[in-house]
Amino acid sequence: MDIRSRSAAWAARVRGRHCLQVSPLWPAGRWLLGRAALVVTLRGQPMARRLAVVVLLPTTVAASFGLLRVSDAREAEQPLVEAQRYALISQAAVSATEALEDERDGAAPAVASEQGRPDLSGAYEQSDRGLAAVLAAVAEVRDPSLEFARDELSTRIATLEELRLTAFSDSLSAVTTVNRYAQLILDVIELGRRADSRAMLLAGDPSVAGRTLGVYDLQEAAGLNSQRRALGTALLSRGTEARGERAVLGGYGILVSLQTASFRSVAGPDTVAMFQAADVEAAAADVEVLAQRITAASEAGASVDLPLRQWTEVTTEYLTKVRQVLRNAVDRALADITALRAARAEGTRTNLAVVVAVLLGAVLLAGLVGGGLTVELHRLRDRMRDVGERRLPRLVAALAQPPVEPGSPSRSRRRPPVFPPGPAPSSPDEIGQVALAFENVHRQAIRLATAQAEQRATTAGIARTLTRRSQELIGRQLTLITELEQRELDPDKLNRLFGLDHLATRIRRHGDSLLVLTGVPAAWHWPQSATLTEVVQAAAASTEQYRRVEISPLPETGVRAAGIVDLLQILAELIDNATRFSPPDTPVRITAGPLAVGAMRVEVRDQGYGLGERAAAELNARLSHPRPDGITDEPKLGLHVAGTLAARTGIAVHLLPIERGCVATVVVPPRLLCPAPQPQPDPARAESPAGPSPVIQGASRGA
Repeated sequence: MDIRSRSAAWAARVRGRHCLQVSPLWPAGRWLLGRAALVVTLRGQPMARRLAVVVLLPTTVAASFGLLRVSDAREAEQPLVEAQRYALISQAAVSATEALEDERDGAAPAVASEQGRPDLSGAYEQSDRGLAAVLAAVAEVRDPSLEFARDELSTRIATLEELRLTAFSDSLSAVTTVNRYAQLILDVIELGRRADSRAMLLAGDPSVAGRTLGVYDLQEAAGLNSQRRALGTALLSRGTEARGERAVLGGYGILVSLQTASFRSVAGPDTVAMFQAADVEAAAADVEVLAQRITAASEAGASVDLPLRQWTEVTTEYLTKVRQVLRNAVDRALADITALRAARAEGTRTNLAVVVAVLLGAVLLAGLVGGGLTVELHRLRDRMRDVGERRLPRLVAALAQPPVEPGSPSRSRRRPPVFPPGPAPSSPDEIGQVALAFENVHRQAIRLATAQAEQRATTAGIARTLTRRSQELIGRQLTLITELEQRELDPDKLNRLFGLDHLATRIRRHGDSLLVLTGVPAAWHWPQSATLTEVVQAAAASTEQYRRVEISPLPETGVRAAGIVDLLQILAELIDNATRFSPPDTPVRITAGPLAVGAMRVEVRDQGYGLGERAAAELNARLSHPRPDGITDEPKLGLHVAGTLAARTGIAVHLLPIERGCVATVVVPPRLLCPAPQPQPDPARAESPAGPSPVIQGASRGA
């Protein structure tokens, strides 16, 4: 082995060792990758959908970040929502406390006489509404720490009706009544205190938290003074001291001072300012002076020289001032929380508006860019559709039109119509290049269509010229045959001449069919109107198997001369097809009858092998819309001629398959009908093989 052979063997071993082995799964993976590429690139999808997918990814990312920001803002707003609910609990607790205190103090005069108990239905109703508002507000927050306090309060509320019935009576002393009401009121105050603390914590704003600092200490001080008002009212109403009332009444002053001092030590500057502006301390001093007078008189065992009205007015004045401070503090705290929530909500709305604006801007920008691209594509599509659906079909139809006058020679062809090209593409991008390429294709298609139309026109002109020459020769032949028939007396020879006449007539009908295919009317016409029977007989006589045609008695109606030739040729084609495609020993029957709209129906019925529904539908489509494709076989050629003539004259032709055979229905419109003309027999002519001689002569020669 030489050095070259050794090198080649070594290289082959190296290639075999280091070449990648193609996995048998590679074709399947390649197919999957191709399908994935089709899905990702959206090939075959509308351009608008592709652009939407392109814009969707960055828009989705931007929307996600925006929604996260909005979600964060909503989460920051949620504590303020909860704080507002807790503040509503505190507000409801203050109102319920005032209602319960007024109810208790209003019942104190009942100690003087149980029969003269005051009417407190209004106070009871107001207290019930206040307590119900507290419970409803607590239910809104769903706080486990408040649910226990709510349950405790509900338990005490359940005993409120019994307390109202026995308050300040012999069975329930004034001190006990005041203490039981105080327990219920303290539960409400405690619930309001917890709710207020929770609200201030959730608000997270020191300025809001300072609104209610020490407020509930002041409320407890007011509650103590309310108890003192109730106990003092009971004592003054009775006129004498009951056991323990003096000691209890004297201890309220110290407790009120302690609670007031606690309030002043922790309350915020605004609350202290309201407290001082209301001059609560002066009112408290007046209450203390009167309370000491009651206590001193009771200690000395003397009657209290203090009008009940004065006591009630002084204590009520104090409570009114304190309650005003409490309401203002709680209402301001709730207003501040509401304002903070509104500010946070406004921030959330601003963030949402920014997100929506950015998204709308992105979508609008993408829409403008994509819309411009889509508009250009639609403009190109419309231009292509205009060329494919309007301009080219009109050009082809115009090129396929026959000469303007039926007798014009084939050399006088009309100049092909010129359609101006569409607007030149102004865009230099890829879409403009595609439009330019399409315009070039359009011009080439026009040139090709014009060349083909000229070629068809030339062929059709040659066919028309040769057919007309043949028709002239056939006419001259028929004239000679007629002259021979008129001179001949031998029946056998006359019968042969009738056969030649029939053959010439059939040849002329085929020539007429060729003229129809070239788009030119027949070169002969019927001289005058004729009866429908004459036209049907002439059509039957122009077929090969005319002896099988059975014509039933037809209505006495006439056909105008302008439509006789076309109607005769339509019937001849249908009769010829019926005789060709049915057994030779079966007849072809022709019947006719009027229609309600003034038209006339002519039916050609054969007993052939029949048509299927699909074949009948196809042939009927060709009859209603004739087209030149696929007409080389025998039945379609004749039906194409019949359909072309029917479309030109307004005659309707329809095929109806029956169980055995087929029925061809021809509907002649009223404008082609007229009264039946009087027959004009020709004694010099014998009967032809298919009917009376005048009919055959007219059908054979015309004018």
